[in-house]
Amino acid sequence: MHKKKHENKHEKKHEKKHEKKHEKKHEKKHEKKHEKKHEKKHEKKHEKKSMKRGMKRSMKRNMKRSMKRSMKRSTKRSMKRRA
Repeated sequence: MHKKKHENKHEKKHEKKHEKKHEKKHEKKHEKKHEKKHEKKHEKKHEKKSMKRGMKRSMKRNMKRSMKRSMKRSTKRSMKRRA
């Protein structure tokens, strides 16, 4: 009788320990997953930002080019008018 009681107590203790271990493992896994997700999000944001920067740069370049072109055209026109 006493032996059985003792065994049950031991088993319960063991189960509790096991459950705690499992919960901890699960939490750690969850945290890691969350961190990875966060890092990915951050990288994507960074990529977008750099892409935007590149777009702005190319837009500026295009604007300058088009301005030069239009200036050339207008000077050509004015030269024709003078002649």
